[in-house]
Amino acid sequence: MEKNNIQYDSYWWYECDKKKYTSLPEVLFIKLLHNKPVYLINETSKA
Repeated sequence: MEKNNIQYDSYWWYECDKKKYTSLPEVLFIKLLHNKPVYLINETSKA
């Protein structure tokens, strides 16, 4: 990602029950079974 001629790295993942997941189907399955909240996390840093 680039803004104002500065390059940024962006990382996305899901968090559920204090664990990180990168697969949407997996986290939705966990949500279905345990009914816990799921959060989409975005971490951005300068490259």
